[in-house]
Amino acid sequence: MKPLGPRAASSCAVRVQYDVLPPAAAERSEVSTTAQGHLDAAADYRTDILAQLARLHPSATVVQPGPDAEAQTLAALESGAELILYPRLPIDAANGRMGSPRILLREAAGYVPVEIQLHGVTQSHAKKTVRVSTLAAPAELVDRAGATWKADRVIQNAFALAHYWRALEALGFVSGAPRGAVIDRSGDLVWLDLAAPTEKVGWSADPVSLQESYDHEFGFRIEVAAHATARAGDPTSPRRVLPMAVPECERCPWSATCSAELLDDDHISLLPSFKADWFEAFTARGVLRRADLAALDPLTASVVSALTGPMLAKVQSATGETPLAELLDKRPELLVELASLGCTTAGDLHGRLHAETLAFSGTGPGGASFVKHIDTARAIGAGVPHKQRGVATLDLSPAVIEIDVDMESSASSVSENGRVYLWGALPVVRGVVEDYRPFDTYAELTALAEAEVFLRFWTWLAEQRERAAALGGAIRVYYWTNAEIREMRRIVNAAAHPDLPSLDDLNAVIDAEWIDLAVVWDRHVLTGHGRSLKNVGKAIGASWDEGDTGGDFSMLQHGKAVAGDQSAIEWLHRYNGDDVRATYEVRSWLREHFDSLPRIEDWTP
Repeated sequence: MKPLGPRAASSCAVRVQYDVLPPAAAERSEVSTTAQGHLDAAADYRTDILAQLARLHPSATVVQPGPDAEAQTLAALESGAELILYPRLPIDAANGRMGSPRILLREAAGYVPVEIQLHGVTQSHAKKTVRVSTLAAPAELVDRAGATWKADRVIQNAFALAHYWRALEALGFVSGAPRGAVIDRSGDLVWLDLAAPTEKVGWSADPVSLQESYDHEFGFRIEVAAHATARAGDPTSPRRVLPMAVPECERCPWSATCSAELLDDDHISLLPSFKADWFEAFTARGVLRRADLAALDPLTASVVSALTGPMLAKVQSATGETPLAELLDKRPELLVELASLGCTTAGDLHGRLHAETLAFSGTGPGGASFVKHIDTARAIGAGVPHKQRGVATLDLSPAVIEIDVDMESSASSVSENGRVYLWGALPVVRGVVEDYRPFDTYAELTALAEAEVFLRFWTWLAEQRERAAALGGAIRVYYWTNAEIREMRRIVNAAAHPDLPSLDDLNAVIDAEWIDLAVVWDRHVLTGHGRSLKNVGKAIGASWDEGDTGGDFSMLQHGKAVAGDQSAIEWLHRYNGDDVRATYEVRSWLREHFDSLPRIEDWTP
């Protein structure tokens, strides 16, 4: 069996299975231009960091590529080198492990692995602290208050470091408790304690360490890989693991193969916002398909969501004539809902409860959104958008001037040291769409430069407000989710320019004029698809000239624009312009079609 690399433990087990034994007639998808561009940028960043380390530490051992790279690495380890760059560890065949970290740093009597990532790994947190060190003094750790590891970055990075720790351990070059570091976008080493029992997992009653969690997951994938290797000689034996929709699918070379199977099966994991840890709860209760979920009962789901286990047991054991008002006095909203359906006594409710839906009491899927999950599955089965339950009218009154807005930043979030370089706006005056307006800069993106771009945008908005007043009305500004609001407040708080508005003035304008169209959409419409602007926009026919490239590719284009590539600037304008036009199209679609949408309450199988 081929040994597994450092990403196996955090990868989907189906991907590991198919990497070892591809399904019949299936081919791996090619790496997209977007993904390749990001890989190239990450490789350039790693090269730059390693070059900096070599300059800062002339005594560092730099392993040269070639057939004797492993021997060079082992010699450096045995000699006690303080810093080893470009190491190549031998394959740990006994444990099915392969792969090398970018850096090995001597610590006490052993070594710790260090990785390099282009993304940021920390975010602000007033009550948390992370341990960091610098490229100049990587072994001198200090506490950085007000920061913590980003939840979506921990596992993949921790499992890679845990993988390398075990590889070093097999060679006899570790000491002390497992740990390692990641050099992220900030250029500092951010350390991870792999030995502390911080992880809550389904297979242990007590919290486990990241190292223990890695060992468990890697061990399972070794089992999956061994099973796939054995199946190569016996194709009739069943697969060890079956496909399930997970976030990794978007980046997996086997996604087309799995997607076709999942769609054929109407797999429950295709439900939007599905959580992998719900899978057992669904399948244990016979809900394998979205159609099975649609067949559950919304009224019973409301009861399951609103009542704790003891409260539900109390209702079920009550005599038929017992008034529900006595049993559910702490759930007035549920009482109103039940009364509207003619349920005022325990007996009324007993006759309405659906056994299969009741079985979800106390489970994750049976939480606060249980009814919406059922409604979503019903909308998916119907194949057409529906009105949300309990919603009859559209709350989206027009204004004289309506402006759709979207911003672009140099990183996927502020916690990754990004700044906003582009504010795009699409003005619509009395229903007439005007030209797209970009407010941007491609100079060095300092706090002052970012503030100046925002100030130009803010001044233009004031001009539109005056224009609307002259026409006898007001402006409304539409955005999708809260990224724009968050960034405006951050820029104003930074106060890098004296003419910026105060936070109070900004908040007053936001409250009076700005509308989150994603919230409006969620409150009014069910489609069964994701809530991202691109998913919603495509569902109603909006188009993107640049394709579904995503934010990572736009950041790569921004780098080219800063370097003076005019075609990259034009691309960014088209990309951002498509997003603001999509917001306009969603808003227009709502006003034109909402009244004619079917009610989800009227759904029938």
